[in-house]
Amino acid sequence: SGRGSRSTSLWLVLVLGGVALVMGASALGLHTSTRDVQVWPAWHNVRHFLKLRDEKFELENVRVAILWGVDEVDRTGVDPFDEDDLGTLLYRRDFDASDPVAQVALVRACDELEAAEMQPALRLAPSSAMCPLRNYSLWATARGEEWPMEPTRFRLLLSDF
Repeated sequence: SGRGSRSTSLWLVLVLGGVALVMGASALGLHTSTRDVQVWPAWHNVRHFLKLRDEKFELENVRVAILWGVDEVDRTGVDPFDEDDLGTLLYRRDFDASDPVAQVALVRACDELEAAEMQPALRLAPSSAMCPLRNYSLWATARGEEWPMEPTRFRLLLSDF
């Protein structure tokens, strides 16, 4: 009797494992919808509320700052009731924006962020991306400098920019 229940358990585990594998493989083929998915029927009040919300009210805008070369923010002694008391930035010692590879990568990141303005899912406000390093590269090349610049030249001209 103990042997029969073990073989039944083994078969049950094998069958359920096979079903799980088939379901997992099927799930890998799923993709997110490219249009708004409605789970509420057209007559339902929640559907009407969501439609009005989307048509009549602008979604909340959030300002995001992307900083390179920052390791973390030290919040020691920060007053939780003072919204201007954010802490102190701790910079990475190994980050060097004057490195030519970094110059190219940082400007490319700005280009990609501005290209993302065209993506409706991101909802980036037009011309809201500010990229001082791209402005610096445009300013430097307008003055006849090569981009990316040699690190020493990069640091020297940065004070004039």
